[in-house]
Amino acid sequence: MYNPSRRTNIDDGPVLGRTITTDTRTGNLLVALLAVLSTLGTAHLWHLLAFAIHQVRANGQPRDALFRQQQALLRTLPTPSSVMADVLKLWWAWRKHARRPLLRSIGLVLLAFLFATATIAASVFSSLIVDGGSITVLVDSPFCGKVNPSGRAWQSYKVALENSTPTYAKDCYKNASLPSTCNVFVHPSVPFTVQDAPCPFNASMCVAEKAVSMDSGLVDVSKAFGLNLAARDRISYRRRATCTVLPSQGHTAIFNLTELPQYTPSRGALPGEQVVAINFGRTNDPSQIASFVASLTLSNVSATPNGRNFYTNVNNTEPPGIIPIRALFNPDGDTMFKVFMPNSVAYDNPVDDPLFSAHKKLLSYDDTQLKNDTIYMSDFLIKGIGCLQQVSKHISYANCNFPEANEIQRALLQLIVFSSYLYDFAHTDTCQASSLIKRADARIESLPDDQWKQEVVGWEKETWAALQILVSQYAIGPKVSDPLADNYWIHPETRAEKTLCGAQKMTKSGDFVRNINVFGLSFVIAFSIMVSVLDIMLLKFLVYLSSFRRALAPRIDRWIQDGVWQLQRRAYEGEGHRDWKDLESEIPLMHKDQKLKDLSITWLPGKSPGPLFSSTFNSGASLEPE
Repeated sequence: MYNPSRRTNIDDGPVLGRTITTDTRTGNLLVALLAVLSTLGTAHLWHLLAFAIHQVRANGQPRDALFRQQQALLRTLPTPSSVMADVLKLWWAWRKHARRPLLRSIGLVLLAFLFATATIAASVFSSLIVDGGSITVLVDSPFCGKVNPSGRAWQSYKVALENSTPTYAKDCYKNASLPSTCNVFVHPSVPFTVQDAPCPFNASMCVAEKAVSMDSGLVDVSKAFGLNLAARDRISYRRRATCTVLPSQGHTAIFNLTELPQYTPSRGALPGEQVVAINFGRTNDPSQIASFVASLTLSNVSATPNGRNFYTNVNNTEPPGIIPIRALFNPDGDTMFKVFMPNSVAYDNPVDDPLFSAHKKLLSYDDTQLKNDTIYMSDFLIKGIGCLQQVSKHISYANCNFPEANEIQRALLQLIVFSSYLYDFAHTDTCQASSLIKRADARIESLPDDQWKQEVVGWEKETWAALQILVSQYAIGPKVSDPLADNYWIHPETRAEKTLCGAQKMTKSGDFVRNINVFGLSFVIAFSIMVSVLDIMLLKFLVYLSSFRRALAPRIDRWIQDGVWQLQRRAYEGEGHRDWKDLESEIPLMHKDQKLKDLSITWLPGKSPGPLFSSTFNSGASLEPE
C-alpha cells in the first residue's frame, strides 16, 4: 500500500523534495516527454548561443574569407555536430591559404563539442527526474495502529514478529551485499558501534577481561526509521547496552527435584532427576529459591544450547522479573540477565570462550571412522550474561527554549518506547553457535575466544531490527498480516497519532510505480518553453522589427545580411541582377515575373560580369559598381 499522490520528501527540502508518485504507464510517458522537451530546449539554446557568437564577432572590421565563411555558417544556425564538421572542413580547405586556420577554428569546434556533450548529459539526467528503480513511497493504510499486548489475542502477531526479526537481523545487519528483502526500509539497518568497555557491575561479577559495549549514539529517529516528519517534529534516540559474562561459581547449586516440589512439572519427577539452580537475584515469588532452575536430565538430552531471559527496570515503572543482587545493581540503567545452558553440545577442540568454555575431555567412539575420539564438554552446567541497558530520548527543537515536546514528538516517543517494550534486548533468543552444529552427533568443531561477543552483538542487531519492524508496522497496521487483529488492534485517536500514520516511508520496486521529482519536472518544462519562445521570438520576429533593430544596430544588420537569402541576392547581383528591393529585410524581393537563371559555378572571362567593389557597407542601399 502506498500513497499515489503529491507529497514532500522533507529530507530533500521543501523545493527539491516535492514528489509525485504515479503508476508505471504515466511515468514512462513522462520520461518520453522529458526527453523531447530537453532536446527541444537544448536545440533552441544552441540557436541563441550561435546568435550570440555571431554578434560578438560581427564588429564591422575587414576580415578574410575564412572569417566570413564562419560567420555565414553560424548564421545558418546549424546543429553542434554540423558546426564541428563544417568548421573542420573550412580549416582543411584553408589550411594553406589563411593565417592560423586551426587556431581560429578550434574554439568553435570545442564549444560545439562541449554543448553536444552537455545535450546528451541533459537528456540522460532528465530521465532521472522519473525514478523507476527502488523508489521511496509513503505508506497509506486504513489499518494503521498499535497492538494491545495484554492477554493472548495478539499471540499470532507476536509469533510472526519473533520469526521474522532474527531472519531480518541476520540478512540485513552485515557489511556485505544485502538481499532484496532488506530494501523494504529506506535504511536497511541502524548502525551502532561495538567496543570493549569496563565492567558495568561490580568487578567480581565479570568473568571476561573486558565487557562489550554497543552504542548507537544519538539517532535521528525520522531518518533512521524513514519517517517523513518536519524538523520541528523530530526526536533523537540513543541506545547503549554493555554486556559481560557472569560467573557461575558461588551462584549455582544442584538439587534433587524431589526436594523442590514447587518446581516439579506435571509429568512428575523422573527417578534420580536433578535440577541446577542459578541465583543472580530474587523474584517476586517467595516460593522461588533462585533466579532460574533447569532440569539436568533434559539438559543432558538436548543437543543445542539455549537460554532464558530476565529483566529488571531500575525505575520500577513495572514489576521487575528479578531483583538483582547488590553486586549486579546499577542505578544508571536497566539490568537484563540471560541464563545460558550449554546442554550436551560437544566440541572437537577445546574452547576458551568464557561463555562456551569447554575443556572437559571425554572419550567417544567415532562411528564414521570406527575408532575412539576425544571430545570436549562444557566446563559449566549453567552460566549467565548480564547487560546494562541505557536509553536516552532527546527532543530536537528549532528553539532550545521550548519547555516540552510538541504533540507529534510525544506521539513518536510513545511509539518508540512502546515498540521497545514489545521486543527489547531481553526478548532475543537466538544462539549463533547453534548454527555451527553440522554433525549428527551434535558436535561443534571449534569456537573463537570471543564467541560470546558475537552472540550479544547479534542480540543487539536483533533488537534494532525489531524496532524497525514495529515502527513501520504502526503505519501498516496489524490487520494487514492478521485478519483477526480486531481483537488487539488499537486505532489512532489523536491528530499526532494520525499524522504518524501517513509519515512512514518505505521502499517499493519501480516495476509498479514511479516517483516524479516536481522541481525537476517543472524546471525542464519551464526552461525548455522559455528558451524555445525566446529563440523563436528573438531570431524569427524581433530582429526584424525596426525599433528592435535600431537598438541593436549595426551588429543585427550584419546578422540579417549574412542570411542565406541576402547571400543569394548578392550572388545574383554579381551576375548582374541588381533590380532588388527591401535590401534591409530578411527576405529581399524583385519585381514581379523577374526571371533568374541558375548561378554559374565559376567566373568566366567575357561571359560573367566583373566584380563589384564598395569601400563601405551600407545595408540601406543597392550595391552599385564603381
